[in-house]
Amino acid sequence: MKNIAILGSTGEVGRKTLEVIKSFPDEMSVFALTCKQSTQLLKEQIKEFTPKMVSIACPLKAKEFKHRATVQEIVTHPDVDVVVFAMDGTEAVEVAFLAAGAGKDIALANKEILVCAGEAFMTLCREKEVNLFPVDSEHCAIEECLLGEDLKEVDKIILTASGGPFLKREDYENFSFKEATMHPTYACGNKVAVNCSTMMNKGLEIIEAVHLFGIGREKIDVVIHPQSIVQSMVSFADGSVKAMLARPNIIHSIQYALLGRKRKKGIIPPFHFNDMMKLEFFPKDKVKFRCLALAYAVIEEGGAYPSFLNAANEVLVERFYKGEVSWKGIGETLEELINNNPISKVSSLESVLDADKRARRAARDILPR
Repeated sequence: MKNIAILGSTGEVGRKTLEVIKSFPDEMSVFALTCKQSTQLLKEQIKEFTPKMVSIACPLKAKEFKHRATVQEIVTHPDVDVVVFAMDGTEAVEVAFLAAGAGKDIALANKEILVCAGEAFMTLCREKEVNLFPVDSEHCAIEECLLGEDLKEVDKIILTASGGPFLKREDYENFSFKEATMHPTYACGNKVAVNCSTMMNKGLEIIEAVHLFGIGREKIDVVIHPQSIVQSMVSFADGSVKAMLARPNIIHSIQYALLGRKRKKGIIPPFHFNDMMKLEFFPKDKVKFRCLALAYAVIEEGGAYPSFLNAANEVLVERFYKGEVSWKGIGETLEELINNNPISKVSSLESVLDADKRARRAARDILPR
């Protein structure tokens, strides 16, 4: 029986993780739950799953609970087997280092950990023999395609992207925040949806893939696939291509991670090729989607550059919501910030957290485009 700690249990990934655990009662159980401030839902989850430990980030909301722990106590508790990082934001980075340092297996749905501190984090995971399971559909698909293969024979890792709501539109300056949040194939939060519209989300996945699979960025490609059926692909030296196909649903990758890369019948309905479907693929456009080009650039620079990019982008997305920055201006302003700010090429935890703070300050202060 695996004891699972879910950091961010009230969010989309956290709720779906609980669905998976519920469907395998003989193999896994909920040991701990955490949330920021959605305490009403958390109380319902506590009643159903009876966790041993609970943590609430918001101090005012935390007063509603008599018995609570810190997230640091949870991820280092000796009875925890797997920590699911379903919480977003850079606050997860330090917590992830604690969990890995304690030798906990990690199911990773948080982008910031690998984007900001991938080199140092992967080094720690190797030292502590931590099993790291990617929960993002794209990275889980790549991992499945690579099983049993020799990395030396990989020609390209190919991430698929829906292209977002603006794939066939060219009126850059007229893209509104509301339009940017209308993801064509996935139900997701506003920040993720905007990042998908600029393809920053795919850019961050490139950075993650470099660290997860130990492969150079020149071997990672992106293709536009509007239907989001092919989750990702890997092409090999002999000209063959492996692809993982599934309906857009993160439950598959959560289940695959929590079962330790084993396949069992769960709650996902079978995939039928009898259903009518059209699969289209288009080349990426790094001119229109400037954020994608910037992601390729910062992974080449390494060090704290990815941390700076991620943090500055988060602030600019907030300013886009407020109408202070245009959709096109997100990428243009990011490029200006990166070019005009000295950034450390050291990838220690301290340097990436410092870059995060400086990037947020610079992105708040820069004149909007």
